[in-house]
Amino acid sequence: MRLVERALACGAYVRDGDRVQGLIYQPFVAWIGAEHGITAEVRRDLPVADLAGHAGAGAPVIASVHPWIRWPERTPPGRGGHLVLVTGVVDGMLRFHNPSGLPGISQRDALVGPADFARFAAGRGIVLPG
Repeated sequence: MRLVERALACGAYVRDGDRVQGLIYQPFVAWIGAEHGITAEVRRDLPVADLAGHAGAGAPVIASVHPWIRWPERTPPGRGGHLVLVTGVVDGMLRFHNPSGLPGISQRDALVGPADFARFAAGRGIVLPG
């Protein structure tokens, strides 16, 4: 069974025709716990300062941001709707991976200051073990 099929089976994704809708946090956390032994915490209220604290302490965070975070100089029309993996803090900047970011610019090990990150962030996510 492919990964997406397993995620659908446990309710971490919901079908929308031929596609899947965004990640459903609680079923995802239950699934990775049961199938992979990973304990994670769903955070419905996750200010950027808390997110930075977790990531800076070595606990990666899956954060909901607007997809325009690939262009941090732009002003997003909203917040959330897209997931990035925040992996740390470097010189006060949040370091994250964004698979749909621009290669060499905003995809892998992208750095954005907390104030800029906050413009895109929905204030929710999943804190993974460090």
